[in-house]
Amino acid sequence: MAPPSGLSGGNSGPAREMLLMTDDFEDQTYVFIVRIWAEQREIKNAEPEWRGAIEMVSSTDKLYFKTLDAALAFVVEKTGAEPMQSVMVGSKP
Repeated sequence: MAPPSGLSGGNSGPAREMLLMTDDFEDQTYVFIVRIWAEQREIKNAEPEWRGAIEMVSSTDKLYFKTLDAALAFVVEKTGAEPMQSVMVGSKP
């Protein structure tokens, strides 16, 4: 089966650039498993507390957390990425 149009040919041009960008993207891909659950408290009528765990798939590194900020800090530490500013859809600045 022949490759799609534009992907066969020489070592330059848009197809080559697309392949290089894909290679760069793959080199910078990290996979994490995140689990979040509610734990019931022993105090009568108390709201449950949210807990979580985040695990980096390519290693045995795992963090249990109580806040999403802690989970984000774990991702930043493991990837070297800069935290992104989040914007909620429909929210006013």
